[in-house]
This record gives sequence, C-alpha cells and structure tokens, in this order.
Amino acid sequence: MAERLPLGEVLRAVLAEDRTLLARREDLLAAMEQRVTPGLMRDYRSFQKAVQSSTVGELFLTADGTSIEAQGNIRIQVMKILRNLGMQTRAAYRVEETFAQALGWPSVSTQVYQAMMRNDDSARHSSQESWQMEELLQRVAALKEENHALREMQTRLQQKVETLERKCDERNQQVKDLERRLENLERAYEKQQDHLIKQEFSHGLADKLPQEKSLVRTPVAAPGSRAPGHASPPQQDSGGKPAGVPMRNVEPFPVYGGAGLGRERIAATGARLQNQQPAPWQPLASAPMQSTAATVGPGSVRYFVARYNALPSEDGLADREARWRYLKEACDREERWRFLQVFSVQGFFCANSEERMSNPKVSPRYEEAEVAVLMRADYWAKHVQDDLYAVAPNAKLIYDSAHHAAGGMMEAFDSNFAPGHTYRQIRVETSAYFLKRGGRWSVAKKGLLRLSE
Repeated sequence: MAERLPLGEVLRAVLAEDRTLLARREDLLAAMEQRVTPGLMRDYRSFQKAVQSSTVGELFLTADGTSIEAQGNIRIQVMKILRNLGMQTRAAYRVEETFAQALGWPSVSTQVYQAMMRNDDSARHSSQESWQMEELLQRVAALKEENHALREMQTRLQQKVETLERKCDERNQQVKDLERRLENLERAYEKQQDHLIKQEFSHGLADKLPQEKSLVRTPVAAPGSRAPGHASPPQQDSGGKPAGVPMRNVEPFPVYGGAGLGRERIAATGARLQNQQPAPWQPLASAPMQSTAATVGPGSVRYFVARYNALPSEDGLADREARWRYLKEACDREERWRFLQVFSVQGFFCANSEERMSNPKVSPRYEEAEVAVLMRADYWAKHVQDDLYAVAPNAKLIYDSAHHAAGGMMEAFDSNFAPGHTYRQIRVETSAYFLKRGGRWSVAKKGLLRLSE
C-alpha cells in the first residue's frame, strides 16, 4: 500500500479553499509556505521545483474529476516530466503522490510507478490493471465498513424486537389476569343473584307452591278401571280437589339453599324408597289423556307428575320379539310427544356440565333448550304460576353419575342414587320447582326421585 505523505495533507488544506490555485503557481507556493513546517522542507523543495519549472499543477487540475484511466495517463505523463527535470524516481514519486493525495485520487505504491515508467505496451497494460485493483480494494474497504454499520443496526433492531416481545408478554399476562378477575366477578354475581332469588322465594313465593300431600302415589288408571288398592275411582269434592285418593305421608322438603336433609336423613330416605315396591306401570294407551284431563285437569302439578310417571322410560322396554319392537318404540315416542304437547313442556339443561366435570365446586348454570331439541333436554318444566315451574327429569333419561353430578341433578333433586350405578327407571315422588327469568333457570325447591335399575 502507498504511504501517506504529510505534505499531501498540507496541500489538501490549501486546495480546500480554492482548487484553482493549481493553475496559479505563485499563489500556490505562497499559500504552501505559510503552512509548511521545518520537518517538511525536504519534500517541499522538490514540490517547489516541480511547480516552478513545469505545468504539473495545470495537468492535475485538468484531470481532476475524470475517469481512473484518464487520471492514470496524467500521472504517467507527470512522472515523465519530473524525470526530465532531473529528479530521482523516489523524489518524483513523492511529488506526484502529494498532488494525488491532496486531490483525493487513489494512491499507488512505488512498484506500480516503476511499472508505469516502462515504455513497452505490457507495462502500460499492467499499470491499468494496477489502477483497477487499487479501486477495487478501496471499494472492498468501503463495503466492509458498510457491512459493519449494517450489523450494528441489526443488533439494535434485534434489541428493540426483544423489548417489544417482552412488553407483549406482559400485556398478554395482564389480559389473562383481567379475564380471570372478570370470570370470578361473573361467578360471584351469579351466586349473588341465586341468593337473591332464593331469598325472594322464601319470603314471597312459598304460598305459590302446592302442598306436598296433593301429590299422588300411583299412576292414573284408565276410566272405568280400578287403581290398585282402591275400591272406586277418585271423585272430586266441591272445592275441585279429588276425594278419596290416598295421600302419601311425606315430610316437607326444605327450600333449596337451606340446611338440607343431612346424611342420616338421606340414608333413611334412600332405605325407605328401596324397601317400597314401585306401583305397576301402565301404558298411556290404556288411559286416554282427554278423559283423564277432564277428571283431574292438565293444569295441576299432580296430574303432570302422574302422567310423567306413566310414561315409558326408554325405547323398546322389556320386549324380546323383534317384530313388535319397532311398533313399541313408535308408541313410546308418540306418548312422550303427546305429553309434551298437552302440558306445554319447556326444556332446559345444565350449560356448564363440562366445566363441572373438572371442578365440581362450580354451581350449575341452567339454560333454556330450543324447541327442536326438547326431547333431548335433561329437564322438563311445566308452568305453574308467574315465573314458577314444576320440573321433572327427561323421561327417556338414563340416570348415571354424569347426570347426577355434572348435569346438576343432585342440586335439583334428592334421590336414592348410589355412585357407580345406572338407573333406567325414574319415578318422581315430588317435583322440583324452578324460577325462570330471561332464559335462565334457578332452583327454588328441590324435588324427590325414586330410581331403579
């Protein structure tokens, strides 16, 4: 690589003010003498001789801003002029390099100048290649600096990206915390609403519930036939209530949300229900709904419970002959549809059953089912008065642990359910009572079921 000459830096400072000094020899030398230090006097003498005795300055000014090839030709021409003035090769090199360095031209080494001074064509070609090589090296150096700057910029951008990612993670965590708090507030609100509904029921709706003694024990018999254990069909008294029907001796059930039955009382109730023999089931076809409705009236809860207990619990029950099974299933479905139509039954289900499977402490949330899926709803409800409904399980429901716990049955009914058992027969001893408000259902009073396999 070419060496840096201090005199070239002095000339660069002089030409920075006015480059046309190269064409004015006396002005150029006067400006240089003001800046040259004693240590540069040796190089300055050769420079002064070249400026005073030749047109070197004019040649450099003419070639400034031209192509590399044109500048190379001027430098060769200047070297010949300086050699003709009697300068040694090194002195001529330093004078020519001083001008080139001041003008910002590419610097070349002494070996290149020696090749440039040859008169044959091969030397000229080699000098041109040397000029191109010097230019390429300068470009490579500039690209390296640019690459280094780009790497620093990439590092800064990467740091900014990491900072933004950390902020995004913090925001996401804050959003999750807010969602968790919102969910807890919703649960607290639902519990508060349930508490208010129960409070309102216990203070103002207790008089709307039918008396427990008005619930029949056995299914309704067909007109003209005698129910088991009775001498004559029930007659109505002057108040519109059936007379002569044996009433179940049942203890009143506590309002939902109270102290409950207690373990001893639940065990006693389950044992009593298992020891009792269920009343014989009679198909609905043997008891026409129109005639029975005229006697008892489909508007009463006891008639709703009686007709519910007369429904078949599952399709194709206890029929071994395949040719009669299809007819039996069709009759069962027709009976259920007639039951739903006569009592204008509404259906609902436990909407958060999946959540209750993983967390049994979550309170059940009962929501209304669409009319199209009424047959598949877990709960059937008959309107009683205002927003009060009598509720029974779906007659086709197979009562298992999932329905008892996650499905919300244990919050709506007391029963003789035992874990690990599956029950296909459901008999309603006492219907549950729910309050319906805006498509949401809440337990007002628990009912009682007798389950059998």
